[in-house]
Amino acid sequence: MTPDRENSINQLQELYQKKYLDQLPAYEFEERSNNRWFCVCSCGVGQAVGKTKAKKRAAYMALVRLFAAAGISKDEWREGLWDGIGL
Repeated sequence: MTPDRENSINQLQELYQKKYLDQLPAYEFEERSNNRWFCVCSCGVGQAVGKTKAKKRAAYMALVRLFAAAGISKDEWREGLWDGIGL
């Protein structure tokens, strides 16, 4: 599996179903100014315009950090954490 921002929510769910995660990822949202959403995933944090984008960003950040903790890391994954942060 390679972390993918567009599929990150499903990827976290899959890791949980395969017992790689102890707990089902949970998401908490906070609406900020100009339709900017802040999302905290039980494993990561994301911020973006639009609730769905914020959730995907939080899930992606969680995936990248989980892979890094397992010793699997690529520069482009870490760089992708902040791509489009102003969106």
